[in-house]
Amino acid sequence: AVVSTQSTGKSCQDLNHSATMTEACSASFSTKDKPPEKIELMDTKKLSLPQANKTSEWKTIDEDLSLAVRNIVKGKDPEKELKTMELTVYEYLADFYGQEERKPYKKKPGKEGPVTKTLRRRKKDTAQEFREAVREGGVTSSEAKLVKEQYWKLVRHHNKSKQK
Repeated sequence: AVVSTQSTGKSCQDLNHSATMTEACSASFSTKDKPPEKIELMDTKKLSLPQANKTSEWKTIDEDLSLAVRNIVKGKDPEKELKTMELTVYEYLADFYGQEERKPYKKKPGKEGPVTKTLRRRKKDTAQEFREAVREGGVTSSEAKLVKEQYWKLVRHHNKSKQK
């Protein structure tokens, strides 16, 4: 893309036609002399914008904002112009389309502790033992009843450990 300079209306390559694009434009946008400034972001609510396929609405937005931005860009201080432009665009869109309320943040559950993890593994192993006992002696066998009882004890203990 060709970058235009505001003062002459010519592109950087037109001013220095023998240079490459990066060499020609680097003088205008150099940050070697001073460190980059901290960018302050506006604390704003999310906008309720029209859907992307509503071309007539977006065309109206484009025309209105083009006029508004032309009036802003006539100053000498680019930092102030940028902040004014950002505020103008946001206020225009907020006035016409409104703002969405942010959803409350839901705290995600943390990782399970080592006790809960061990109990989950033991519960899984006990369930496997129960299935094997049922295959060998049936549901009514004494071994299956004992393993089933152990399994339900682990289930209760596991549920208590998750609540802590």
